[in-house]
Amino acid sequence: MEFLSANAITVVHLSRLGEEWVLWTSEEFGFITPSDSISTGSSIMPHKKNPDPMELVRGKSARVIGDLVTLLTLCKGLPHAYNRDLQEDKEPVFDSVKTILGMLEVSAEFALNIIFNRDRIQNALPAGHLDATTLADYLVNKVKTCYSLALWWYLIVLMLYITVQVQI
Repeated sequence: MEFLSANAITVVHLSRLGEEWVLWTSEEFGFITPSDSISTGSSIMPHKKNPDPMELVRGKSARVIGDLVTLLTLCKGLPHAYNRDLQEDKEPVFDSVKTILGMLEVSAEFALNIIFNRDRIQNALPAGHLDATTLADYLVNKVKTCYSLALWWYLIVLMLYITVQVQI
């Protein structure tokens, strides 16, 4: 169970990474461009590069999480002595290993075949949304407030900033 739990946690992180990379390839962000070898076009928009491998990584994560749930459900009513029920534990373990190895391979291949659009990333930085934790850390260390209160202050300042920007 612990092994499958570690695998499930790993694929959740891979899925989150996949989600970010899918977002970063979108027109709205444009932070990365996948090479032709790891992306597909669209019949409607042939110039578009779909990050298919990372979309598949997101989807496959459910399978590994399901393997953990399968084993947890198998063991939930099991007494501490050996029971024949445990003959059903091999399939989810092997499936989990096979799936996670494929996900790691695909993620590594994708990472090796992307180009970071530095200008686009640099132009997005002045928006200031990356500074939330920096401001919260400052408030905690300099003003001696608790972290949750610092984050609330940040949200208030951000909302005021957005309000002012919208009115301008």
